Amino acid sequence: MFSDLALCSKKIILITGMTRSGKTILCPIISSLKNCEQFFFNTVVENISVMNSMKEINFSTADHIIKKGINENIQDKILGRNLNNKKNDFTSIQNYKNKKIYLKRINSVKDINFYKSKELKNNFFPILFHEALFNLKLIEKSFNFPKIVNISRHPVDLLSSWLKKNYGGEHYKSPKNTTITYTFNKKELPFFCVGIEKEILKQKTNEDRIIKMINNLNNIFKKNYFKSSNKDNIIIIKYDEFVSNPQRAIKNICFKFDLKKDKFLKTVLKEQKCPRKIDYKKRDKNYKKFSLKLSNENRIIFNNMIIKYENNELTF
Repeated sequence: MFSDLALCSKKIILITGMTRSGKTILCPIISSLKNCEQFFFNTVVENISVMNSMKEINFSTADHIIKKGINENIQDKILGRNLNNKKNDFTSIQNYKNKKIYLKRINSVKDINFYKSKELKNNFFPILFHEALFNLKLIEKSFNFPKIVNISRHPVDLLSSWLKKNYGGEHYKSPKNTTITYTFNKKELPFFCVGIEKEILKQKTNEDRIIKMINNLNNIFKKNYFKSSNKDNIIIIKYDEFVSNPQRAIKNICFKFDLKKDKFLKTVLKEQKCPRKIDYKKRDKNYKKFSLKLSNENRIIFNNMIIKYENNELTF
């Protein structure tokens, strides 16, 4: 059995939600706060979490690998190793609030007192993590009950975005796909379908398949959230509210997570086009278009998701 590891930092912030929910807007904004490193993500760690949830990897092994991976990412940040300097990539240090910090680290001699460094002790490490609530029990154990921000998006906009990416079709066969897939009745399915495989295979349109998957994930997230003893450290926000009035959400995040705003916040908000207006006419047009392609059963599910989101009920 593997030894029980500890993370080299206790100041972890996970920015999560369903794929295409708005995490890439939220991540650089949180990274702009005082004493926050640039966010990073690790698809291997994400997939280990999914594999454990699907009982393909035991809990102890998954926990060990996740901690190994995240410790390496944190060390890379502090020591200036393996950093992305490619222009226009959303994880590029060129897009960080103060890239001089990382340029200095890149050119520095390796610090043999890494574990005593002020940055490791004082700084927060934001991590973009897809569908973290899918296996919240493991995430809370591996990250030592981290601070979590989960963002949810309006069902119409989420469906629209998934359709553009072909998440109801051939996307998962692409070599660029990093989503865990598995075989069920000789069909390749993404892990979003766990538990509803037979229903998925009956669906006739991409719209129907996507609504089934989104609803399935939301139910799993909700179940795991209410089981958690860490709810005080989980902030649930809606995309619409955040982009319309980001300062309100940022104030709440700072208050709950003991963070402070920095001089870079204003610039980063502008770069992320926040605040911004919601295009309700486009949303209504898409809703009508999608409704025509959904089965009666999935149209009811779709409408219920919309009602919950718009009535400010808890959504994931």
